[in-house]
Amino acid sequence: MSTLIVLLPPRDPAVPSQEWQLPELPFVLLDKAGRTQRAGRSALALLPRANTTVLTRWSSAN
Repeated sequence: MSTLIVLLPPRDPAVPSQEWQLPELPFVLLDKAGRTQRAGRSALALLPRANTTVLTRWSSAN
């Protein structure tokens, strides 16, 4: 069992979702014990497969 955590960039609500261009996304792939198996940045279509995927937004709060 593995978990993929992907950070999504902030999105301008004025831009229609059809026009939204995703950059390479930071991710971490964890094994069932919570150990990092892989980490980096990847295009959406090339993200590693996992049993569970968690999407979270980048925070701009300091």
